Amino acid sequence: MRSNPLVSICIPTYNSAKIIRPLLESLKKQSYQNVEIVISDDASSDETISIIRSFRFSKLRVQKNKHNLGYGRNLQQLEKLAKGEIIYLMAHDDILINDGITKTVHAFCRDPQVGVVTRAYYWFDTDPTKPVRHIPPIDPRKDRNIDIKKTPLKIIPIIESVGQLSGLAYRRDLFTHFHHEVFPAHIYPFMEILKRSSCVFLKDYTVAIGISVSQTRSKPKIYSVSPTLSWMKMFDTVFRETEFNSVRRIAKDHMLQNYLGLIQLKNYGQTPFILYREILVMLKLRWRNILSPAFWFFSLGTILTPRSLLRYLVDNYKAKLARPNIPEKQLKFN
Repeated sequence: MRSNPLVSICIPTYNSAKIIRPLLESLKKQSYQNVEIVISDDASSDETISIIRSFRFSKLRVQKNKHNLGYGRNLQQLEKLAKGEIIYLMAHDDILINDGITKTVHAFCRDPQVGVVTRAYYWFDTDPTKPVRHIPPIDPRKDRNIDIKKTPLKIIPIIESVGQLSGLAYRRDLFTHFHHEVFPAHIYPFMEILKRSSCVFLKDYTVAIGISVSQTRSKPKIYSVSPTLSWMKMFDTVFRETEFNSVRRIAKDHMLQNYLGLIQLKNYGQTPFILYREILVMLKLRWRNILSPAFWFFSLGTILTPRSLLRYLVDNYKAKLARPNIPEKQLKFN
């Protein structure tokens, strides 16, 4: 890859008028300049498009869908629009930290075998300088190059890092397709590329993830399909070859122990059935969960605790006890 590749910053939007300004402001402040801003708006009914155009980016392309396509298919629209050598994803309610794009581009340019880049990130509620929890880097001292064929266990920190789309980057000439299902939509192409090339896990935090208006809280319909089964299907599809048996087994076993996800389903799912369904899926696909005290703690705890109390406990835990200690120099937005 040449030293100054075009980066397509791809942003799916929907009714983003009240939340997208901080993202656009953070894009203006990036040191890396060879970028295009590519936006696919999913039939917004507010002023999203006019706010985006008011920022007057030199390379901006906006498409508004005639009908709401949903998250996965809206990503597929971005795939058609992007022209860059690197596809770089950002969500409309997240913020790009200083030099986030530069650090990502350098990771690609240092090694021609790199096909995807992931990163550390943190969540925030209203103030992006006050993290509430985080996904830390594998190594805070240096960027780490990962080849899952050589080290299958490294699939675990990669899985933990790719749940959020913002800051993930893909080499365009290796890119496949975004999937239509919500939870693994942006993860399918990441894993497909990971099979054939290496991944860099950046040492620095490059994005701040907003949680106040996340669709995981505001759109309970996304849980109509089991998140766990969506991930299992992805692992079986992408890592179907015999040479990836270890990777597939490790990945599935890790996701089937994601007991914390049960709290999210209880708090934001439409009906109690969604929670019960997920518990049964975890038992059916990983019988050893029967022997896990943690599984029963989270399963019974989420079933028995009223939703209002559980939300209160979780929000207070994040606000007062779970704040990560991230170096202040990595919380720069100017």
